[in-house]
Amino acid sequence: MSKTITITESALAAMIAAEVAKAVQTTTRKSDFKIVVTRGIPSKSGREWGKVEITDQRTGKVIETFIDHTHNPGKRKDGATQEVIYANVPAAKPAAPAAPAAKATRKAVAAKA
Repeated sequence: MSKTITITESALAAMIAAEVAKAVQTTTRKSDFKIVVTRGIPSKSGREWGKVEITDQRTGKVIETFIDHTHNPGKRKDGATQEVIYANVPAAKPAAPAAPAAKATRKAVAAKA
């Protein structure tokens, strides 16, 4: 014995869309890296600069670089285009220089006198 079920076309489409969405969610894999290129950041000098942030999605480690310059090598033989970005990791701020030993000694001698 089979039963006949009547369903509207829109309800059937919604059911199919829901099943497709479930299938896509289970097969989508998280990317290993997230790369964000930001250009046109205004600076105090009136010029613009850019940065590239590379996030390792597995570890959460972020590498932030500043764009030094770019190069457009032109079209490849297969018709694809490329842009080469050269970037630098920002230098750590140097520690304040230590007072020279001779000055520290003179101050200590002067304090004892």
